[in-house]
Amino acid sequence: MLCAILAARCVGGEEGRAKLEPADGRVLHGWGQHTILYEKEALPYIEACGQDCAVVSVYLDLALVDGASDELVQYVKEKEPAFLEEFGDDTEKIRGVLEEYFPSPARFAAFRKRTGKEYIPLMAVMWHRTNDKNIAEGKHDREIESLAEQVKSCGFPVFLRPGSECGPFGYNDKIGQTSREHYAEMFRRFVRIFREKEVDNAAFVWCTVGVESYDYWMEYYAGDEFVDWWGINYFSRRQITGSKRFLEEAKKRKKPVMICESAPAFEGGTVSKNSIERFFKPYFDVFDEHANVKAFVYINLDCPFPPTSPG
Repeated sequence: MLCAILAARCVGGEEGRAKLEPADGRVLHGWGQHTILYEKEALPYIEACGQDCAVVSVYLDLALVDGASDELVQYVKEKEPAFLEEFGDDTEKIRGVLEEYFPSPARFAAFRKRTGKEYIPLMAVMWHRTNDKNIAEGKHDREIESLAEQVKSCGFPVFLRPGSECGPFGYNDKIGQTSREHYAEMFRRFVRIFREKEVDNAAFVWCTVGVESYDYWMEYYAGDEFVDWWGINYFSRRQITGSKRFLEEAKKRKKPVMICESAPAFEGGTVSKNSIERFFKPYFDVFDEHANVKAFVYINLDCPFPPTSPG
């Protein structure tokens, strides 16, 4: 089972499969979350696995699609003292770190060239100075259009996760960036713009979180015609064992599932003496029990995690 996962390659769009969906019996293996930490965190993980990854998960703030503006750098200086403490009050250094920490498709293309690897990005598109209502109403079409044009010009496959994750237990809902009222229309707006731009190398992942604890996650759903993959995050045994209904609903709709973020989020994490029984055994049981789970991303970090964003 594990060999099949780690030996995965990306094929798809054939034989009735979703965009970028691998053939039956294969699962895409991914690492996350930041290209800026590739040498520090990804390479030791890849070496331990004995196999490279197919997917690299990253975050992208809409405000950084075309690079970090002077105004955005100034905003970070004023609002994020911890970020300044780490990187200093050097405008160009902050600009460079922001753009590397939240790589645009063009930046990710440079990362692929630097590593010599044909990694497929899983881009969680986020926003820290707006919300899904504004996006749904078309107030950020320019940024989405630029994103679509960059993805198209890159030419390689790209997974996109607008809004990162949805649900009342998700990071973005908690800080008011996404909501039950506007998430679905926000997601549809992304897809429509990409279709208008005739971008055919992108697959859209609808990612929800906490489905073991709430029963209205489908109210966030953009619709089968707008969603290529279903996504879910696993950080505890309860999340894994509680997701059966979600996985079965995806199968019913003929949607492949991606575990977009995962790691044992308890003291000791991966190296905890009981991580096998407490996390990894139920985790890999999912693949045996649900053949439509076709991709996973593992975060090679001790838990709890640091914030996903400096801004």
